[in-house]
Amino acid sequence: MSKQYRVKCHETDSLCRGKVKFNNSIFSVPGLLDGETARIELVYGRDRRSAAARLSEVETASPDRRKPFCKAFGRCGGCQLQYASDQKQLALKKAAMERLLSEFAPVPDVIGMKEPYHYRHKIHASFYRSRHGMELGIYEENTHRVVPVSDCRIQNRTANSILRTIRKLADEFRLSAYQEDRGQGLLRHVLIRCGYATGQVMVVLVLGTTVFPGRNHFVEKLRAAHPEITTIVQNINNQKTSMVLGSQETVLYGRGYIEDSLCGLKFRISPKAFYQVNPEQTEILYHTALRFAGLTGSETVLDAYCGTGTIGLIAAGSAAQVIGVESNAAAVRDAAANAAANRVENIRFVQADAGKYLAEAARMAGKAAAEKGAERKAAGGQRGNGTETDRITMEKARGGLLPAEVPDAGRAVGKTVLSRRPDVVFLDPPRSGASEAFLEALAALGPEQVVYVSCDLETLARDLKVLGKKGYKVKELQGVDLFPWTEKVETVVLLSHKKPTA
Repeated sequence: MSKQYRVKCHETDSLCRGKVKFNNSIFSVPGLLDGETARIELVYGRDRRSAAARLSEVETASPDRRKPFCKAFGRCGGCQLQYASDQKQLALKKAAMERLLSEFAPVPDVIGMKEPYHYRHKIHASFYRSRHGMELGIYEENTHRVVPVSDCRIQNRTANSILRTIRKLADEFRLSAYQEDRGQGLLRHVLIRCGYATGQVMVVLVLGTTVFPGRNHFVEKLRAAHPEITTIVQNINNQKTSMVLGSQETVLYGRGYIEDSLCGLKFRISPKAFYQVNPEQTEILYHTALRFAGLTGSETVLDAYCGTGTIGLIAAGSAAQVIGVESNAAAVRDAAANAAANRVENIRFVQADAGKYLAEAARMAGKAAAEKGAERKAAGGQRGNGTETDRITMEKARGGLLPAEVPDAGRAVGKTVLSRRPDVVFLDPPRSGASEAFLEALAALGPEQVVYVSCDLETLARDLKVLGKKGYKVKELQGVDLFPWTEKVETVVLLSHKKPTA
């Protein structure tokens, strides 16, 4: 039996974990609330040079402590804060924000969810075989060990029901589960996406091989049990990778995508497209981002890391023109389809690395400014002679958006190049944050306002420090709880920069 130590927790860290001091060292203890006394044990690494603290027993509990509602809590990696009351979760997330972001601006209360259950409309489960038969579940935190979960309280109810049916069908059809260590087996993952407003349902069966015995019959039985399913896609991932989806897809039923409505617009969602998992709170998040931007209808807006175009399309109704930049080709196709479906004509999407695109935009903006200065000096303020060359030069001087001489420039997807400094840049990067190249290019381009949407406080704080050194100041920030019962919080930040003189 390992040795236990009695500790007192006075505060929590940026991951909402209790912080304790012991033997002149500070440890973060998952599951411990501030104000509690508890017994912990130290778990050492192989070299015995470092140790992590593990909660053994809470001796004096906080009044905010509650009994976890899920039997898998503590093993499943889906939730971390089930031991805390609803209001305590929001307080923990605000404290985490204050720890990392208070140096930039005051931190207001986090906007919570009225009913924080069954909010996840994108669900991922993994297959494995136990002595009881086929199982479907969620990875244990920081591992690839699957914890069986049959009725998750944060996942969409319809998706939970479909997962149970798929597990039964897999046993009925005697299908094999994929084994990562051997690289063998058929059923690997299931991805389910549910439209919050439309009720449309997509099921993606991720397989380790193209040979699917009884595939058509399997699909028929699944559809018969769940007529609410609107499309079924087969995805092949036979690589040794932590990525869920592979590159090869076959539509087995329906259109291969679903549609949903958000902030009054329709959005097409394909298997690989990014779309927030909690649409109810996402509307609050995006309305906050638009409020921060303060668009008046005259602005040029750049939507970086735009995904399926959600933020850019919503902003387009309040801006003069919008360009969305995204490296994922499937997401760009969805974004273009979304623009067409919503009849939004003042937006263009570009498939490109956001950092490289902004660097080119900064170069062109500088070139346009130089041409403008040279033209004024040479012409003495006189107008051009009306030629096409003069039209393009004057358009650049006014800071317009010009196509880069491509035949598809009039469509929603093209090689449109920014020839001016945008007034507002929205960015919603992945959890790793914005790339160094992107931040350098953003600072060189110098938009007056930047609205940064982030799902990771640590990378957000890192990027805000970089932008602060380049002349940007945080004016306002707001946390929105898109992920109840977890350590994560979504944050919107408004930064401003003094407009450079031309």
